[in-house]
Amino acid sequence: AHTNGEVAFSYTLGSCNPLQTNESAENEALQIWPNPASGLVYVTNETGKNPESISVYDATGRMLLQSSTNRFDTGSFPDGLYFVRAQINKRFITRKLLVKHNN
Repeated sequence: AHTNGEVAFSYTLGSCNPLQTNESAENEALQIWPNPASGLVYVTNETGKNPESISVYDATGRMLLQSSTNRFDTGSFPDGLYFVRAQINKRFITRKLLVKHNN
């Protein structure tokens, strides 16, 4: 954690850093629901605009899926923490998603 209250997460994949987040500098809110999830997950911004693309990464930085729709299914994901990276208005925004199945 930084002294100004910002929290940053960083996972390196090759020479890029797709999972960098800056949650306190939100010029545009990204809504992911339900969270925690066990099936379909929906992604929009605060005005209801759908993302141009969605990528989902596991905690090790491995990309699990890419989608050009505003939803994806977590039914086959093991329980755990994931990162959803969405492109909206030519900006990339990354948020955490918890997958928890009721077993």
